[in-house]
Amino acid sequence: MLKVILYTSDAKLENVEIDILIDKARVKNKRLGITGFLVCHLNGFIQLIEGEEEAIDGLMNEISADDRHSNVRIKESSFAEQRKFPDWEMGLMTISDTEPYYNQSEGESLVEIFCKNVNGTLAEIA
Repeated sequence: MLKVILYTSDAKLENVEIDILIDKARVKNKRLGITGFLVCHLNGFIQLIEGEEEAIDGLMNEISADDRHSNVRIKESSFAEQRKFPDWEMGLMTISDTEPYYNQSEGESLVEIFCKNVNGTLAEIA
């Protein structure tokens, strides 16, 4: 069984070099057998990671201790038979400061938009 975690964290992205972060994460995730998807937005991150329980727990400990993150919140934690992102050491979606974080006309949160864009609902991902 694979462990799947969906978490959010606060971060000031102007202090984070996303390209370098993603390149390093892809190398590390490949070595650890972790796949997933990262959403970067003006106020931080939303990320889904999946892999062996020990690897995921270790990565979450590192993320929680990383100074680039604050207020790390696990939104969903579960186990799955199959990966949602089997070919992605780290997929990436960046939402710029000119794009809405909350679709007021449709009442969607950023997490819901993320889930819809990866062809699933929050319940399906978790």
